Amino acid sequence: MTRTPTVGFPDPWRVTTWDGHREAQLASALLATPAQRLAWLEEALATAYHAGTLPLSNPEGRPPQAND
Repeated sequence: MTRTPTVGFPDPWRVTTWDGHREAQLASALLATPAQRLAWLEEALATAYHAGTLPLSNPEGRPPQAND
């Protein structure tokens, strides 16, 4: 998903402040569809699993599948 950090901001320099960046992130998140949010969550979980920060959820040592 391509995000434009200046969505809703006529001045691109506005996002260079802490508040401006936070507002741009919020605007970007609110524009995401539920499917895009789910895709982000699945990607974050896969990254966390591969980084070893999530425990294995089954004894075979393989990642859980959607139909398990």
